[in-house]
Amino acid sequence: MYHDIITANDKSSGFQNKNAFQYKVEESAFEEQAKALQGKDVVFTFDDGGDSFLTKAAPKLEKYGFKGVFFISTKYIGTPGFLTTVQVKELAKRGHVVGSHSHTHPEIFTKLSKEEIHEEWRMSYEILKDILGEKDLPMSIPNGYASKTIMEEAIGCGFSDIYTSQPTTKSKLFQKHNVFGRYVVHDNMTTNDVLKIVNGKGFRLKMALKWQVLNMVKGILGESYDKLKAIILHH
Repeated sequence: MYHDIITANDKSSGFQNKNAFQYKVEESAFEEQAKALQGKDVVFTFDDGGDSFLTKAAPKLEKYGFKGVFFISTKYIGTPGFLTTVQVKELAKRGHVVGSHSHTHPEIFTKLSKEEIHEEWRMSYEILKDILGEKDLPMSIPNGYASKTIMEEAIGCGFSDIYTSQPTTKSKLFQKHNVFGRYVVHDNMTTNDVLKIVNGKGFRLKMALKWQVLNMVKGILGESYDKLKAIILHH
């Protein structure tokens, strides 16, 4: 799971806040990672909807024989740093999969009412369906806040496959829909780290344990947990 691909001189793609910057990977590092994984049975996914999806990520993926799965927060389409409608269409035209990352990218999705959750998915689905002319669209859940209600409402609005932030290689079914976990790549991770995600069970287990710790403290610290998350993930 990636987010924005950036350069030292241009970090403007996607959200511009402290939490977002820990996920922005340098273009040269990303290319090195994609090259190292060439021929491997892996799926590259990207969250948020930054314009680097098309300008940086897609060309590098294509160079090494990959297609990506790009999840877009639809409220931001056409705003500075994010994909335009034309660019969203171009991604799909080039053979990449485009899906939803909700409409507004709520900070804590589980705090929303059932009606608000439904509206997040409904609006995003309708926007993407109109842009792409497709009904079979996947989705990913912002900030790792998955719940039964969030998934039920997404499916009810028409979405198919569900992507979470849980670090696991095992897929499962939820109401006959595939649910896939993902391993997040941070700005300070090396190519060797990424290779260990793919090849090393021990490294994946370490990431899974970190995720479990973070998941436990979310309910306790709420909005304040971001500081603790940064400490845990960077050590």
